[in-house]
Amino acid sequence: MIKYKDGHFRSVTTSEEIEASLAKDLARFTPDERAAFDLMVQELALGDQEILNNSLYKTASTLEWIQQPVDMETFVKDPYFLGNTCDTIFPKLMEDLNELFTGDYQECVLSGSLGFGKSFMSSIGVCRVLYEISCMRAPQHSFGLAHDSGIAIVCLSVNELLAVKVTFENVATKIKASPYFQENFPFKPTKKELRFPKNVWVAARATTDTSALGLNAIGAVMDESNFYPTRATTVMGNKREIPDPAEVIYNALKRRMKTRFERHGKLPGMMFIASSKIDNDDFTAKRIKEAANNPHIFVRDYSLWAVKTDHYSPNCFFVLAGNETVESKILEAGEEVQYKDSLEDNTILVKVPEDFRSDFETDLEGSLRDLAGIATGAIHPFIQRRSKIHAAVDHTRKHPFTEKVWVFSKPGQFIWDEMVRLRTERQPGGYEEQILRPLINPRALRHIHIDPSLTGDATGLVMAHVGGFKNVIRRAQDGRKFTELAPVIVVDVMLRIEPPKGGEIVLGELRQLVYDLSAHGYALQLITMDSFQAADSLQTYRSKGYKAEVLSVDVTPDPYDCLKTMLYEDRLQLYEYSVVLQELRDVEEIRKGNRRKIDHPAKKSKDVADALAAVCFSLQRSCLNQPLPMLQGETSTYQDPWVTVQPSANLPASSAAVESGLIFPMPFLTG
Repeated sequence: MIKYKDGHFRSVTTSEEIEASLAKDLARFTPDERAAFDLMVQELALGDQEILNNSLYKTASTLEWIQQPVDMETFVKDPYFLGNTCDTIFPKLMEDLNELFTGDYQECVLSGSLGFGKSFMSSIGVCRVLYEISCMRAPQHSFGLAHDSGIAIVCLSVNELLAVKVTFENVATKIKASPYFQENFPFKPTKKELRFPKNVWVAARATTDTSALGLNAIGAVMDESNFYPTRATTVMGNKREIPDPAEVIYNALKRRMKTRFERHGKLPGMMFIASSKIDNDDFTAKRIKEAANNPHIFVRDYSLWAVKTDHYSPNCFFVLAGNETVESKILEAGEEVQYKDSLEDNTILVKVPEDFRSDFETDLEGSLRDLAGIATGAIHPFIQRRSKIHAAVDHTRKHPFTEKVWVFSKPGQFIWDEMVRLRTERQPGGYEEQILRPLINPRALRHIHIDPSLTGDATGLVMAHVGGFKNVIRRAQDGRKFTELAPVIVVDVMLRIEPPKGGEIVLGELRQLVYDLSAHGYALQLITMDSFQAADSLQTYRSKGYKAEVLSVDVTPDPYDCLKTMLYEDRLQLYEYSVVLQELRDVEEIRKGNRRKIDHPAKKSKDVADALAAVCFSLQRSCLNQPLPMLQGETSTYQDPWVTVQPSANLPASSAAVESGLIFPMPFLTG
């Protein structure tokens, strides 16, 4: 089972799991095997040394073993086996290694902070597997392989240089210092391998080197598995990312191990998966979730100071690790008391040695992840005040489309009853006509942005409008404060559209969504699209009388800067749409020299967030070209044409703010 405490996970083998595993093993025995097993148990229970020296157990053991392996603590601490290379091993890691190699484990997942000894512990594990093989009389025969078959332990890392470093510096150094290995199992090094007797070898490979997947792997080390580079393929001109590369490699290695070595559900050897954390959806997090239902997976997830207990000051301070709505913060002395019994869901109270205060003050989120070993989301989050994302949500509004994520070519449509209604309007000439108008701010002009794709990434579509204006306080470069009138953006529609499996999104058919919005009373002032695959659609929109142009959020960070400013100034109103909320939490700011780019982490997306940023930017830009609305308290001949069709009690937040005088209404735009 898996135990969780203070943001960290730990596997624990229960007596029930041990009994269930033993019962499962016994059920596989043939009658003769069961009779032999019962006899060995009886012999061992007698404890008579003369009987034990001539027992069936000892006879059976000599068929498999030249010598019985020593216990793990002796192997690690006796200089005869690993020299003095492990003299400084931390007690907690020694305890973990004992438990790992005496339990019924096939996989070891090491996660958490940087630097607590994940690679060190993995290298000792590789040495132990090699040692146990060296004690065997004929390992190929015992494992059911052909006599001349190779037996490999594969060490993988982000690139070949790191893989070789992990293998040669951590494994080879220990074995070179070992009198036992020099006498009984010496190796010959090559550029990327350590070659041992009995055709056993350790192979260092980069994740892109597929030759590793063809080896008879009895064990493996997947070092820094959360950071394996995501490769991309091009399909019909569109870039498409493959699934998590660590998961692909893991599955291939596991299949290879099972087909070569598994007997009656048992796997010899060990697979080590070691990596510091990125977020709650990274590869090690997935393996930890799997461990909850798999007693053969050993899990350790530590902060730096949980392992190096004697290295740091006993004086500590507390940090609140936040969630999607609560910001992380360093607590003042004594402030932690109010949180100990009343933590919100997914928030964590972290006790940190004073040695790390400056690290947390400089980079709070990074220190929580790298030092405390607590997943916090994006590595360099672009929107650090994540509580602002959720503060922008109007929970009274619903997603106005039948599908949260629309798989193109499957049924999906707008929910018009929640978007528009018929209203009677007087037309020039004096007659009245029933016309469909939006429920929210019916006379406001809308902007739409479409971030298109074909068969790869999803398409994002967002429609929004200016719902009013708000006074915001800003600061000049010399420190002086001043007030500006800035637009409040109300989002009407957000939609993620995915290509069907093996198919593509037909942009010509996607245009029907825009035509449907127009037909139901939405006045579209501007349609923008990313430059990719946009030319034909933009030309078609223009031929239909729409104003359409290219707007790319990848060329400049300005659209995302605009979006963040609106969030921080409470000038963006969303509805509850989990897709965009997650994307806004995930987007990262990447700097290369003087260049800035807003991107998504590997295996994540930002298609709808891109469309949202583009719409905010285009609406902000359009306001700069329009006359400001009248200011509160000034006389003007301006007549507010912003007509609402609901009682004031049911108005959206933007309209209620207008009535209170906090937000000024936007005049009807005719351009």
